[in-house]
Amino acid sequence: MQNNETQKIKTVPDNYTSITPWIKSPSSANLILFSQGAFNAEEIPNSRIINEEGKLIHAVVSKGNAFVMLFDAREDRAPTPAFLNL
Repeated sequence: MQNNETQKIKTVPDNYTSITPWIKSPSSANLILFSQGAFNAEEIPNSRIINEEGKLIHAVVSKGNAFVMLFDAREDRAPTPAFLNL
């Protein structure tokens, strides 16, 4: 028997806001350290994903109820101050 109901996809993960800043930097690891020292931000446990080239391709830090997603720039993709994930 097939269910004809359309499954709803959760477009905003639990605990995230509708708009999440996303920063592409030369070194997300250094940006995490800076954010921790300057803003008392906390890295979300197990959020770091490193690719086979050793680049950080995903990490998340939080400050209060806000999340910021981070990833390393690559040679073919320059650093940018921020994106907004809508």
